[in-house]
Amino acid sequence: ALWLLLGLTVVGLYVNRVTTRQLQDAADARISALHDAVTANVEFDAAGRLQLPHSLPTPEFEQPLSGVYWQITASGNLLRSKSLWDEILPPPRFDNNGSLWSTIKGPRNEAVRLLARAITLPDFKQTVWVQVAVAQENTEREIASLRRTLLLVLLPGMLTVVGVELWLTWRTAVDAANAAYDRSLLGAIKAMDA
Repeated sequence: ALWLLLGLTVVGLYVNRVTTRQLQDAADARISALHDAVTANVEFDAAGRLQLPHSLPTPEFEQPLSGVYWQITASGNLLRSKSLWDEILPPPRFDNNGSLWSTIKGPRNEAVRLLARAITLPDFKQTVWVQVAVAQENTEREIASLRRTLLLVLLPGMLTVVGVELWLTWRTAVDAANAAYDRSLLGAIKAMDA
């Protein structure tokens, strides 16, 4: 029974880890897709200023402090979503081309998952940083719900295993005690007959 209890614990921890990773990967895939949508829309006008000539398909970018943000920076140019309100995202931590995933504090002091990528546009020699950040509260809520469900599923099984083991142990002890008593009583009766 101890092995079964240990096995249920290991299974619970494994399922929690795998599904938590899957939920985070799904959230990161959404951020990456949003990043691609913003990146595909970046242009420079004739004066060399950044612009997004087309509206983006995500309405949260237009709602102040919605939890979904974008920001584009290049050589002193800064362009950002209305959702950032009067805030700005922190600059990327490195200056070379590449991608950076991190979790930072957002405009509402919430945890946001940030993807920053350096891109190069045709006819523009400088690096353009495109950043997209999404609040983590929905992902964290899904992970917490998963953990509660796992607890509700595995805890009764674990308690049942412990209960059955205790009952079997008690029953074995009672049977052994009764057998010992019967042997001693039988011995006493034989001694009286002799």
